Amino acid sequence: MSTSTPVDWTELAPQLVDAARQDQAWHLTIARELVTPDDRLAVDVGCGAAGMALAIARMITCGRVVAVDARPAVLHAASDHIRAEWSDPRVCIEPLRADIPTETAILRETLGAPADLVWASTAVHHVRDQQAAVTALASLLAPGGRLALAEGGLPEHHLPWDVGLGQPGLEVRLNAAQDRWFTQMRAELPDSRRMPYGWTQALRRAGLSP
Repeated sequence: MSTSTPVDWTELAPQLVDAARQDQAWHLTIARELVTPDDRLAVDVGCGAAGMALAIARMITCGRVVAVDARPAVLHAASDHIRAEWSDPRVCIEPLRADIPTETAILRETLGAPADLVWASTAVHHVRDQQAAVTALASLLAPGGRLALAEGGLPEHHLPWDVGLGQPGLEVRLNAAQDRWFTQMRAELPDSRRMPYGWTQALRRAGLSP
């Protein structure tokens, strides 16, 4: 993030809808792997424009998918996207405003039952205490339920070393700029806490088994 520039979720909301539509095939592929025939309640935390919530709903035979986000502008975009894309009465997709981990107890009460599946994509890294967020997500699960996280990893490389524009190594410099943005974004979160270990360890610390 550039100096002292917070994420403007109101401005980003239309882009989230476009991204959800472009990523529809990927969402469906992942949902097909995650959802089981017995699943009746799934939760998409940090739902963005509800692209994954819609994909999960298409894989569930009947039940509920709850699309959760803390930001009203994002949730409004998700609600519009759901209304435009979903009409199957066998599966209800419910937008819900809640913040993780501070409103976990409220979210658990609103759900009314433990979840069979909890999905969170590129959401946990926006929370000051990432381990607390992972532990909170795990607490929403029913026995035998599954928590799936999609977060950043090693950057992909798509460009040749010399693209014929400026100095060679353009993609390396872009990745370095992204890393500086991410580091500053984390540092500017109030009371930000480091998590100096990987996501697999974070899941284990949340009490989950492989």
